[in-house]
Amino acid sequence: MSKSTYKKWMKQSFLYKTKVNEATPVKESVNKRISVKEVHKWLKGLEEYRYRRVPGVDARRITSFVNNGLSETDLPKSLQKKWESAKYSKEKTLADRFMKERINRKLTQTESKHPIKEQYNRLFKNKVVL
Repeated sequence: MSKSTYKKWMKQSFLYKTKVNEATPVKESVNKRISVKEVHKWLKGLEEYRYRRVPGVDARRITSFVNNGLSETDLPKSLQKKWESAKYSKEKTLADRFMKERINRKLTQTESKHPIKEQYNRLFKNKVVL
């Protein structure tokens, strides 16, 4: 293939139509995907899992429910239970708790930009200086 025919082919191709130098806006998702490591750390912080070994498959199932919604049909085949009529109630409730705690944490962070200053104000607000 000669150089000129290659250039003509590239001009007609789909890849050449998008300019590399042109900046394309990237939509940043507000809800980033949750990692298995985050869920595992959160589970170890819970009272019921503190002194118990957390199976990796539980953390992976919870992560899948958090990222893909609470439907069992979206679970990958490797995370599905062998029993057909199995309910994933434990994993679903934990995924729901995880999301609620995450939302509460984000709300408290956005409300208080200066948490140390607010704690100081709360401590010394009602005290009377003599």
